[in-house]
This record gives sequence, C-alpha cells and structure tokens, in this order.
Amino acid sequence: MAARRRPSTPQPTRGSTGARRGSKHPLHRAGSSGTRHPNSPSDSIGIDTGGTFTDVVAWRDGARAAFKLPSTPHDPSAAVLASLSRAGAGRGTRVRHGSTVATNALLERKGARVTLVTTAGFEDVLEIGRQDRPELYALQPRRIAPLVPAARRIGVHERLAAGGRVLIALTDAEIARVVRRVRATRPEAIAVGLLHAWANPAHERRMTRALAALGVPVTSAAALVPEIREYERIATTVANAFLVPRVSAYLNRLAAGACGADIQIVLSHGGTAPPAWDEFLAKTPLAETAKVWEESRNRLIEQALVKEEIRISRYTMAQPDEIRAA
Repeated sequence: MAARRRPSTPQPTRGSTGARRGSKHPLHRAGSSGTRHPNSPSDSIGIDTGGTFTDVVAWRDGARAAFKLPSTPHDPSAAVLASLSRAGAGRGTRVRHGSTVATNALLERKGARVTLVTTAGFEDVLEIGRQDRPELYALQPRRIAPLVPAARRIGVHERLAAGGRVLIALTDAEIARVVRRVRATRPEAIAVGLLHAWANPAHERRMTRALAALGVPVTSAAALVPEIREYERIATTVANAFLVPRVSAYLNRLAAGACGADIQIVLSHGGTAPPAWDEFLAKTPLAETAKVWEESRNRLIEQALVKEEIRISRYTMAQPDEIRAA
C-alpha cells in the first residue's frame, strides 16, 4: 500500500522577514530583488552606520525587517539614504540614526584645519593638558600631537578673573588684530575659548561674532561647554571645530535626502537631535535659549562651589590638629 503523501507546507518567501508569500508587509532583506513597498511608508526605522556595514531595522504595522548594506566610506550618507529607500521611508516615518562618522574622523584625523583663539598666555593649554604621562615608565615618552599646532594657536589680549570680573578689557582694536591673524592662517574652522568665559561670556561672544565674518564655522567654548576646567573646555571646543565641516556636510545630505522622514541623530548621552540643528535653534525663542543657558551656568557654578567646599572640608579633617589650627 502506497504511503500517503503529507500536504506541503507553504514556505516563507526568500528574503522576507518570515511573512509568507503574498503577505502585505513585503520588507525585503539586502540582496533580494524587487524592493517595492506598499503605498504607506514604514512606521519607524533604526539605522546604524559603520566603516564596513550599515545596519537597518524597520517596522511597518507590527512587521519587522532587518538587513544590512555595505557602507560607503567616501560618502557615508549614500549608504544611509539607500537603506532608507530600501526600508520604505517616507513622510511620517520615525528614523533614529547612529553613526561613527565623527568618531572615525577624529581617530583618523581627517577633520578640518582649525585655528584656536584663546586668552594670551594660555595658547599651550591644549598641548600641556593635565600633564598626565601616557606611558608612566617610558624614558622617552611621546605625546600625541594636538589637533591645532602652535602656529595656529592665537592669543587675545584680554583677561577675566575666576568669577567673571573683567581684569583686562577686550578692545575693538584687539579684536581687529586677532581677526587679521586668524585670516592669515587660512582656517577651515575656528575654535574660541577665552579664560573663564564660562562665568562671563561677553568677551568671547564679541570675539566669536567678529570671527564669524570670515565665513568659516566658529565654535565658542562658552556656548558649547560653559563649565570650569580650561583644558577640558578647550579640548572639547577644538574637537568640535575639527569635526564640524565634515559632520555638518554629512548631516545636511541626510536631511535633504530623507524622503520627508523624521530623522533624528542619536547622541552619545542617549538623546537625539535633528540633523539640521540650525532649524531647531530657529524654532527656539532667543529669550528661552538665553534663560536656559543662564540657568545652566548658575547651576554649574553652584555645583563647582559645593565640590570645592567638600574637598576643603575633607582635607581639613584628614590633617593633624596643629595643621588644622594653622
């Protein structure tokens, strides 16, 4: 007696996410043909791009698809935009994008030609750092060269006290002299970080406005990181200036080619920001921006004072009585 044949079970279509042939959610994996999508765009898309692959996860009506495409190091936005198209991005699609474009540019030192403007006498803070030795027992230690060489670190004749009180006023003539010197360095980006400007940004704001007339991106430390510690503040500002031209061009290409999707860039602290940051600022009232900055500055000053009081009290408690009395 011949064995009865079991009815065949329909198999998922090759390249699908597990949906059977004829499913209404045809999101295809990389390498599949016929990447046509329904009229409705994907609900949300997550994209992470690295040096080798660009990874994508997309959702539409509860169906999930995951695929990857080869990255395009010569223009990282090309792989991201191709991924958005394949995943069915459209108006109303929420896109969250993580990228190593800035990290790679910093590690490979493929950033802008930066000129640093800081208070006279503090031009070498960027190179001195905290005097930490990268190799503790090396007899001939080698430090990594700073992003801005000494020839492009320009001092400004001005000075503020630690609390922001003006010791040496910044004159119009000094601003004009600094602008001339900066122009002569042919910068692609400018970093401005004046001493104690986190406590009183008036000098730095004037200097930044004057340098903006040179037509290159200007990063102000008082706006970017309004907090104490001169080396950390200057180093962060220089790194930002170093990356701005490359990263901003990348983000502008994403914003222009995102098919109307709501694309947000994932930041290192876990939050997100729109690729066109200037549009975000344009929508924020200046009075509100100033209020937020002022509250942040006051909070940082208060935290710094509290930390200093704790440090002094701990030091005092740890000393012998005769030293305490002294």
